[in-house]
Amino acid sequence: MKKSLVIITNFLIVLFTIFFVFLYVQNQSASMKAYNTENFMNMSIGMEQVTTNYLEGEQRLCDSWAAFINSRKMNMSEAMQYLKVAQRIQNISAHIINLDSLTGYSNKPKIDEPGEFKVSYQEIDIFSSINELLGQQDQVRVTRSYTNPMNGIQSIAFCDLLELKNDDTHKTEKAVLMRVIPVDLLYSKWVFPSEKYSDAQISIIDREGNYIIKGKSFKNSNFFEFYKSYNKINKENLEKLQSKIHETGMLTMHNSKVENCLIAHVPVNSSFDWTLLSYIPMTDIARHNIDWPLVLVVTLCLLVLLIFDILVFMIFNRKLAAAAQEAESASRAKTDFLSAMSHDIRTPMNAIIGYINIAEKEAKTKEELFDYLAKIKGSSHHLLALINDVLEMSRIESGKMELELVPVNLKRTIADVYTLFETQMAEKHIDFIVDVDKIENCGVYCDRNRLNRVLLNLVSNAYKFTPEHGKVSFVAKELTSA
Repeated sequence: MKKSLVIITNFLIVLFTIFFVFLYVQNQSASMKAYNTENFMNMSIGMEQVTTNYLEGEQRLCDSWAAFINSRKMNMSEAMQYLKVAQRIQNISAHIINLDSLTGYSNKPKIDEPGEFKVSYQEIDIFSSINELLGQQDQVRVTRSYTNPMNGIQSIAFCDLLELKNDDTHKTEKAVLMRVIPVDLLYSKWVFPSEKYSDAQISIIDREGNYIIKGKSFKNSNFFEFYKSYNKINKENLEKLQSKIHETGMLTMHNSKVENCLIAHVPVNSSFDWTLLSYIPMTDIARHNIDWPLVLVVTLCLLVLLIFDILVFMIFNRKLAAAAQEAESASRAKTDFLSAMSHDIRTPMNAIIGYINIAEKEAKTKEELFDYLAKIKGSSHHLLALINDVLEMSRIESGKMELELVPVNLKRTIADVYTLFETQMAEKHIDFIVDVDKIENCGVYCDRNRLNRVLLNLVSNAYKFTPEHGKVSFVAKELTSA
């Protein structure tokens, strides 16, 4: 398989794995977003029930005060004395307001005038929306948020109708009993019971979009004004929004920071014109529990694995290339060796054939015949040694060839070489001279076959490169060691 194909295959496998991981992450993100959206909507519906229970509880408390006062046919003074005893919660107050004069008394004094308990609602229009509900049972009668004239705090009031005795006229006068609760005190009642929605906020609006309870991220004094301030909308779509917002559902919009947010709107069943708005940034909805560090580590490991595979593959290829080069060198060496051996083998073969021809034609006595046979025998031994060298090629290739040291007579060995080339030299009319007179010690220890090879190569090269009628001198002498 080609290197490029293997690398491309590995790269595609890693790329597919990374793509699959990220595709899985995106799919999980989309699934988690859909789950979070549905869960947020369900929790908003649950918060509507919490709101209903709270409003009904506060209304029942207000109704119980009104029922007690009406059953005792109290006047204004007696009713206020009762409320001072019944209502002792620090931040909550009780007001009784005459419906004709819109003035009355509070069970707690003004914040800047400790001795003043009179209160006036003549400048505050909060009763028009609940007049028709006063006196009706099983209804939550609560005002919109307004500024409490006694302490200047934004508040809402749960109301019920009173019939107070007038000691001067001996007639009953209609008044409104108000249980006044600061809006800030209500925020703790509308907190999502989940750390996942820690940034969620709740507001309550009336039919016109005015805030009854206002979350921190809700701007302007009216929700529809808030929507128009940060979202492009025409008149027709605004009218649809004003109608749709009082039905159960969801919408997305930009907040004051031009960030996408999700609004879940659920009508409050206990009130005829209230709607609960649950707000959460879309970043919280899109948040998921996918372990990004793990995904990144897996991706990084795959990339490292790919790089490691490529490096190992390159190193392996280099080793293969080196091994191939060594094999090629060995094959070339073997070819050169066989070529040289074929030349070396021809030399003793030519000598054998030459002496056989001479013996056949010129041998007249036994002595001459034995002399030719001896030369033929010497050439045969040399040929056998060459053939053994060829058969020992495995030793040459493995580098384990060993020298066989035996006693050798140098003059006799050189004489054998002379005998091998004598006929060939004569055929080429080359004057072949051998001089061994300067060898004093003929006996040496060496590898007979290797020495013969060396001498044969020397004389063979001399024969090969000497022209006809030339001269070849073989001079051997003994040198003293230094």
